[in-house]
Amino acid sequence: MTRLSKFNRFSQNEDGKEPSAAAVHGLSKEQSAVLLSSAPVKQVIAAAGSGKTRTVIQLASQVLSGPSARWEAQNARLEDSARRPLLLLTFSRKACSEMRERLPDAAKDRADVNTFHGFCFRTIRLHYPGGAHYKIVDEEEKIEILKPLFRRYRYEIGGIPYALLLANPGYFRQEFPEAAFRIFRYWEQYKQKHKCLEYQDLIRMTLSGLRKAWSSAATEGGASSWAAGLAGSYHTIIVDEFQDTDPAQLEFLKLMKPQKLVVVGDDWQSIYSFRGADVRPFLDFRSHFPETRKFFLSVNYRSLPSIVEAGNRLIKQSSGQIRKKVRARRQDRSAAAFCVVAGKETEREVLEKLALYKSDRVVLCRSNHRRNQWLEAGVAEANCLTVHRAKGLEFSMVLLDVLGGWSGASDPDSRNEEIRIAYVALTRAKNLFIALGKSEYGNKTGDAFIWAQLFQRFCQKTSFKQLQRRIATETNRS
Repeated sequence: MTRLSKFNRFSQNEDGKEPSAAAVHGLSKEQSAVLLSSAPVKQVIAAAGSGKTRTVIQLASQVLSGPSARWEAQNARLEDSARRPLLLLTFSRKACSEMRERLPDAAKDRADVNTFHGFCFRTIRLHYPGGAHYKIVDEEEKIEILKPLFRRYRYEIGGIPYALLLANPGYFRQEFPEAAFRIFRYWEQYKQKHKCLEYQDLIRMTLSGLRKAWSSAATEGGASSWAAGLAGSYHTIIVDEFQDTDPAQLEFLKLMKPQKLVVVGDDWQSIYSFRGADVRPFLDFRSHFPETRKFFLSVNYRSLPSIVEAGNRLIKQSSGQIRKKVRARRQDRSAAAFCVVAGKETEREVLEKLALYKSDRVVLCRSNHRRNQWLEAGVAEANCLTVHRAKGLEFSMVLLDVLGGWSGASDPDSRNEEIRIAYVALTRAKNLFIALGKSEYGNKTGDAFIWAQLFQRFCQKTSFKQLQRRIATETNRS
């Protein structure tokens, strides 16, 4: 077997053409394969710590200097500056800022970097009739506006949080039909009168405009859509963190009709179902875009091998995933993934024993309630995050709180997501991961499952005394 054929098998690259044996400068061969392929649709399955952002930035730079530059000179259909060779969509405003910052200066004005919601809102304000007058209302504002109406039904509703009822309209309508009818009707009237939009309205309105545009194009003499110039207005669309999108955003990509489409993500890190995200579009991507070629970024540059191996074993407990094998680039074979039982130790005592006050050490929690308990124990705000907030970050040492807050839902989708949340927490650690649990959980089935079936099985059992020695070794090494 030649060196090149070994590389192609090793990289798990499904590209029909063999990529060049030489890596793109500054990238690994796996990362280079993404750039060297001419496939019109690419799905990049990027493991934790695999250099995903670096690859996306290099790909964006390539797009802006390649065929799209000629396309850009030949096309100028939209009147605003949105017609650019590249649309780069990210999951959060923070990720947008990072992507913009890392793009070459010469490319920044030619790339449209935005979130799905940000892109749709700007498009509505620019092109939708009267769109310039619309504003976004967030959840806190919405609750404040609706509070007087909720209070009329306070004896019916009791102590159920208003935010919980608004986030679960089906339950609200079923349990409190009259209150739900009047509150939702008032809210729609309020939005219409005051030109307010919620985040879910943004993608809905944009999709409606795109559907009408395609319908009008197919029907001679049909009324044109406000979004008629949007479809095909970008040569290339790159979507980062695609595992956290949803079916509506998948339809958006279909209707946008770019010449090139790249989605990047990791189904093992899909943890935002509470925001409406759905991992299925990522898992089934090729069924929606049959010309898709898959690429795997399977080398973890972040974590020690024992952390990567623990993650591989842990994530296998979930179902409905793209099977892959993640490998560690680092060579140090020291034990680095541990679990320890908190006996009589309080959070404050654990904090002192493990020196969690240092800046490169973090406590991760499943819930805000548990985070608040650690903050009260003395952990600094910056050193104590929920797992969701820590996604995309890395730390020298991670202590994961498995004392409480994990979901006890037993349906397969919810259980799979809890496993993925545990995986995300584990893979934030570079040099040392510690899961903190307890010997008895009583009726807390979610916490008990995460502790017994995941961390006790796949992390090395240890004591606080042994951990203190291990932490001292790590401190001296750094």
